[in-house]
Amino acid sequence: QQEEFYCRITNNIESLEQLHKIQDQANRDYLTSLYNRRYFCEQGEILLKQAKSAGTEIALVAIDLDYFKSVNDEYGHEAGDEVLRFFSAELKNILGRFLIARIGGEEFCVIVSGLSNAKVVSLIDGFKQHVAAQIIDVTDEDILRISFSAGITNNKLDNLNAMLNLADEYLYRAKEAGRNMVVGDD
Repeated sequence: QQEEFYCRITNNIESLEQLHKIQDQANRDYLTSLYNRRYFCEQGEILLKQAKSAGTEIALVAIDLDYFKSVNDEYGHEAGDEVLRFFSAELKNILGRFLIARIGGEEFCVIVSGLSNAKVVSLIDGFKQHVAAQIIDVTDEDILRISFSAGITNNKLDNLNAMLNLADEYLYRAKEAGRNMVVGDD
């Protein structure tokens, strides 16, 4: 019967929509709505293989908010969450065309395809300056500014994890050199 046929089609469409919604939620960080580490690594491996086979540039950016623990200690975890949401929104607004993820705590990663290391360093440095100029209203009385450090590599290593480790090494160099810095391959 036609009515039963349409009812079954409608139920199947609704089930597929719910399945896609659940899959998307499983791939995202609950606090920031950015992709999570698992999804980032899966998609990053695909992007790395594509870049290797096509001979195109690919960069992995590791970002860590500077002195984030002090925000939580001084203003509380709700303020820390607000800072993470703010920073994530800025990442999406400015770098939304790239693959972005919160990989843990105050650590974020971005994969940028098609740009040289110097251009990615310049892009992330510009983003760093943009973020530093923003004011975050964390409580009724308190406002603050944040900064971050970043490490960037365009070295197409064996796998994404190796690239992430190298970008992390550069990130820690930026932290040791005084924070609020971007360190790349050059």
